[in-house]
Amino acid sequence: MGNLPFIESTTESIRVWLSTPNYIMEGNLHLARTMKESRRLSNLLNTADRRFVALTKVKVRDRQTGVEDEAVHPFVHVNLSTVEVIRPLPDEKRG
Repeated sequence: MGNLPFIESTTESIRVWLSTPNYIMEGNLHLARTMKESRRLSNLLNTADRRFVALTKVKVRDRQTGVEDEAVHPFVHVNLSTVEVIRPLPDEKRG
């Protein structure tokens, strides 16, 4: 097998806190590097044709019971119509 070419990623991840009516989640959200840093999250959420957002390395807590799932989920797909609040976490909590 020959050498494979290096392909640079066009995305980067930020750690976010997200709440829906039933769950609170903390996970990595992947955003395009081409957008201004201060606008990436709002542009992603305000895109008219986007209905879902994907998070990776996700911790999930039930809002009604307060119980946090012990597993860290590799991938969660969230319907944007259910998102109440999403915010970036401070740098020290980013993964």
